[in-house]
Amino acid sequence: MRKLATRTGRLVGTVILAAASAAAVPLTTIQDVLYKAYGTKFNGLPIISWNSFEANDVSNIVPQNLTVKVVDGNFRVQLVPTADSNPPTFYSVKYNSDGKIQFQETWVVGTASTPLRIRDVRPRPLRAVHWSPPARLRSRKAT
Repeated sequence: MRKLATRTGRLVGTVILAAASAAAVPLTTIQDVLYKAYGTKFNGLPIISWNSFEANDVSNIVPQNLTVKVVDGNFRVQLVPTADSNPPTFYSVKYNSDGKIQFQETWVVGTASTPLRIRDVRPRPLRAVHWSPPARLRSRKAT
């Protein structure tokens, strides 16, 4: 009877560990077609890098780089969302083509069940607020 309890305990432990290891970190797909400014499709190697962070599901993500091959403009990658990460973090993307880095940008990836486009992961620029003094202050002359 004691052997049966020990075997059952081991089996339950093994099942729990297997289920925990099978649980994957949630990923968001980013998929788009990339073009150069003069209309031809981009061919190259975007290099995506990030610092360590804790994902929304409390998975610990280690710092790393990922190189994605883009052929005939077709881009697709799956990344852990960073929009709600701790500490707040982002992906740094360097677009390499013709043997050199053409440009660099920052991405903040949100959680999505359908593929996002690159425009969806680019942080929106803050709008500049134009301030002008109230009319009563503008009309005063220095004395």
